[in-house]
Amino acid sequence: MPVVDIGGYAVDFPFEPYDCQKIYMAHVIRALSTGQHALLESPTGTGKTLCLLCATLAYRARLLKDGPAQPGGVPRVIYSSRTHSQLRHVIRELKRTNYVTGPGPVTKVCILASRDHLCVNARINRRRGQELNAACQNMLAKQLCHYHGGLSVLGKSVFDVPRDIEDWVSFSNDPQPEVDKPFCPFFATRENQKICDLVFCPYNYILNPEARKTLKLDLTNAIVILDEGHNVEKVCEEAASFDLRGADLCGAVKDIDAAMPLLAKKVPASVSEPDPPSERPKGKGSGDKPGRDDDRVRKVEGMVQLLMEARGALLAVERKLLNVELKDGDDICPARHMLSDGNGTRAIFNDGGLDRVDVGELRKASDAVLEVLSDTSSSGASESSSTTTQKGIHLDKCTKAIQLVYSDHVSGNVQSFRTLVRENTNGILGASNTRERCLSFWCCSAAVAMGDMMGQGVRNLIITSGTLSPLDALAAQLGPKPNDVKFGVRLENAHVVGASQLTCGILKRGPIGPNLNFNKDHRDNSEMLQGFGRGVVQVCRKVPDGVLLVFPSYALMDNVINKWESGGIMAQIRAHKEVFIEPHKQRGDPSSASGTQRNKRPTPADDFGIDQDMFTGRSGPTNVETVMSSYARSCQESLLASRHHQQQQQGGMNGAILFAVCRGKISEGIDLNDHLCRAVILCGIPYPTPDERVKLKRQYLNRDRRNPDANEGPGRTWYEQQACRAINQAIGRVIRHQKDFGIILLCDERFGHGGVQSQLSQWLRPHVKTFDTFGPAISSLAKFFQDIPPALTDACYNKVAAAQGGGGARHVAVAGGRGVGHSASSSGAFQFNKSSNASAASARHQQQARPVARHDSQGGASQGRSAFDERYRVQSGWRGKATQPEPEPVSQPSLLRLLSKK
Repeated sequence: MPVVDIGGYAVDFPFEPYDCQKIYMAHVIRALSTGQHALLESPTGTGKTLCLLCATLAYRARLLKDGPAQPGGVPRVIYSSRTHSQLRHVIRELKRTNYVTGPGPVTKVCILASRDHLCVNARINRRRGQELNAACQNMLAKQLCHYHGGLSVLGKSVFDVPRDIEDWVSFSNDPQPEVDKPFCPFFATRENQKICDLVFCPYNYILNPEARKTLKLDLTNAIVILDEGHNVEKVCEEAASFDLRGADLCGAVKDIDAAMPLLAKKVPASVSEPDPPSERPKGKGSGDKPGRDDDRVRKVEGMVQLLMEARGALLAVERKLLNVELKDGDDICPARHMLSDGNGTRAIFNDGGLDRVDVGELRKASDAVLEVLSDTSSSGASESSSTTTQKGIHLDKCTKAIQLVYSDHVSGNVQSFRTLVRENTNGILGASNTRERCLSFWCCSAAVAMGDMMGQGVRNLIITSGTLSPLDALAAQLGPKPNDVKFGVRLENAHVVGASQLTCGILKRGPIGPNLNFNKDHRDNSEMLQGFGRGVVQVCRKVPDGVLLVFPSYALMDNVINKWESGGIMAQIRAHKEVFIEPHKQRGDPSSASGTQRNKRPTPADDFGIDQDMFTGRSGPTNVETVMSSYARSCQESLLASRHHQQQQQGGMNGAILFAVCRGKISEGIDLNDHLCRAVILCGIPYPTPDERVKLKRQYLNRDRRNPDANEGPGRTWYEQQACRAINQAIGRVIRHQKDFGIILLCDERFGHGGVQSQLSQWLRPHVKTFDTFGPAISSLAKFFQDIPPALTDACYNKVAAAQGGGGARHVAVAGGRGVGHSASSSGAFQFNKSSNASAASARHQQQARPVARHDSQGGASQGRSAFDERYRVQSGWRGKATQPEPEPVSQPSLLRLLSKK
């Protein structure tokens, strides 16, 4: 592997890096060597992950060789990303480097994850969340888990090899010859993370104070990396926020009541009914047991007393919540409500007496309640059951809320919070016959959680993503105070592709109708929607393979689909491309945590509150991976059929179109390489939904202005920046590596305004053209694809053909890494198996699976695939022997692994 000099540091890289990669690594080295913090934006496809790993580990290698100059010694690296599937991609990249495979110093590596991912005990591992945690503690107390016993023979050398979650699970079950017997990967990684030089974890493990404490994650003198950090502002705010309903308070009281008799049983019989002194056994150690039992009974009695105090306080808080005086609805909140800063929540808690409860001891008591209730649940049903009711979760939720409100980093920043008490008309719950109320404690400044994390002694903080712009705004949100984190190193990097591989057009109008403007006043204009639909039909005729059509919201997407169905537009689209629609997102679906097979682990659900995104399509519950499976196969079949000269006259089927929503899983989380996305069409500007929380955030940012509610100032600027960041994230789907190519269409006249254009990613701005009419736009689009070099189309075909080749049964998966953010499989990726009757299964798939998975608005089968449009009409395109492309310098996970056939 070549060794390149970057800022005086020898960086061992798997191949000769491109200029943009050298620039990126130079900024990493500069930040580390000068002790500064960095915001680094580099487009998807530029090898950001590999550059970040190699530059950081090169810096550590130099310190190990020369000896650290600073008293803290050589810093270790805490590398985090949003999801475990993204971390899987990072570990895969790490394995390509000499820093873990070469002859140099050994780099010890581990990954931190919840029991949901790492528990291998089949008696309990179908449970999820706190129920699984409690069941685990229960088994440990009874010494029933033989995997935990295997930790005693676990050597430190097992951390010399980088392993992702799936590697640890499989290795722990069959560790020979390295380890004598199976062991628990959850405790193995958690208890040994302190000896590791490189630790991987989701980034809310770092940003959430409770998570850090539970993990005993020491950030002193650490290099902290937040990869895929475009959501870090939101994650920071969520880490310091909660919503507490009356039902949660009542549920916590019921949890305590259910646990009391069970805790009493923990008092040993020898203490509850002691023997007379003359009858007590004598002999060696005879004096120890009564002492231990006395300690135990005192501990249980103290816990019971604390829980009774907490019970009374929780009931008082519920009564206080019901008695809060509410005002009539207004522009901020349409329901009757009370609004204040963070002191409002503290006042409600204090009036209920929660300020007199020992928060630390309450945490221990809450864990004990979870444990005893879990033991009861398992005694009444099979321990492997995946449907047992989760008991104790309400008390756990209330305990976390109490911990947060009284924590030091929140107590010192109450002005950065908003308290909203509002009525919930969904039912009658609580201590009195009144509508249920909800207490929301919302953090309005990411600097609260970020400042708390940095206060743990972090040496360097590097936040990186393909879409961080605008950097100044993000830096201000993460550290607006003079003593907060300052980002002295910043980069908006160039792309590895040129003008021949990427073009972006602002489309102000369709072939017919008025100018395109999807704001709330015009989005129902039937004439405009028909004109836009006609334009989409023309794009589908000209663009080969996959097209991604992105809407600002599900509501607008549904409205457009309904109008296009009734107006005949959808039928015209189906004449050219098979239609797939992103299923609606539904949070809290119990199916997300159950599953019927052990190898279906929800990701990235964890101990500390990462949401599980579930999707429900029009034809019933499903998930986005099912839709993506059929969409990917449709694009593959189109590509291969055209290369095999099966296409007929222009106007036939030529791929698929995927309807998606900004900030959804498809527009932000799934890797649409090559033929899966040759065009991104963005319909309208995706401003955040103006709900109570968004309005309060804007009001908070305008707090120093005479009229904080005005539609201007810093609040308005932030609102626009959120839209532009979502735009940048969606358009990043089109170019995923150095040999990729495609187009971007921004369909709304407002994209032509200077304020929006100036906040697009810097790498995109040189490629942007504005079209006042539709004709020149479609002509430019057609010419772009005609001029694509044959080498690029050959590279795409070869990659797909290679993924399809190879006989026999195959096990393939939708990619992790930059692929599916949440997943239903053990590897964090949707998986399916090819049976030995692959051809029969394929036939059944084409006849049955696709209409179900598509979830288009009609729910029926699309038109047949007997005709394929002419694609890449280049003189030498698709002719002659295709040359094998050079190895790509950037290893990107992709959906291609989904497409393998016998």
